[in-house]
Amino acid sequence: MSRAAPLALILAAGAGKRLGMGMAKPLLPLPSMPAGEGTFIERHLRLLAELKVEAFAIVPGPDLDSYRFLARDGVTLVGNPNSASSSGSTVSLRVGLDALREREAPLAKDLIIMDCDIIYERSLLARVIEGGSRTCLFVTPSPPGDDEEVRVHGTGVTPRLVGKGLPVAMTANLENMGESVGIIRVGASDVELLCSVTSWLVGRPPANPGYGFSKQLSEHEEIWQYFCTIGRMSICRLPAAMAFSECDTKVDYQHIVANVLPRIREREGIACST
Repeated sequence: MSRAAPLALILAAGAGKRLGMGMAKPLLPLPSMPAGEGTFIERHLRLLAELKVEAFAIVPGPDLDSYRFLARDGVTLVGNPNSASSSGSTVSLRVGLDALREREAPLAKDLIIMDCDIIYERSLLARVIEGGSRTCLFVTPSPPGDDEEVRVHGTGVTPRLVGKGLPVAMTANLENMGESVGIIRVGASDVELLCSVTSWLVGRPPANPGYGFSKQLSEHEEIWQYFCTIGRMSICRLPAAMAFSECDTKVDYQHIVANVLPRIREREGIACST
């Protein structure tokens, strides 16, 4: 029997202040890409729909009006009422899960969670969606030395630690499994666990302030660390040759425009638009 089409949740509340381009990262233009995927968020939506993800939630920041143009069947837009400086990505995750629960109760399908500030070739997302139903972190090979990236360390095929700038004293006996690409597949059997852990971390202030160490400032990588700790997380290593990049700084964006997008256009047979 074929699996049900997964759901997707896109975390898009980042303000992009480090980019210094005067716009949120999800709305950054992707030059020379075809109509319908001219920004980060539009490309995500087109690829998800093409790969048969029928329903997804997008969680921008408080400025929800800037994203109204994305409204269509299957898309739930739900704003994180907090600014990026007053809450972390786990709050956005909780907001998105609440919206999906209203739409798809009970949540009994695989769930694809993704950061919006990444660019990747279609075949990468296809591996995520078609690669099974286990809960999984996807990583790409990454050299040591860059503390900005979220790295996964573990033993064999088992991830143990997830985080930025992990000190050598913590990781000395573990393998650097690679850089997290900001896409996580949560198997249908683990979605309710995810909802519980997320609400436990950040709570629902003011009635429930949350019990995580960072509370409202928690980032969603903390959730995956708990999943690793209780043995509910697996790892999938993506080929190094796949076109992928995160966009945190203006240098990252320039690299994407000059190098990553041309590779994607070539591999996907996309004509350079004018």
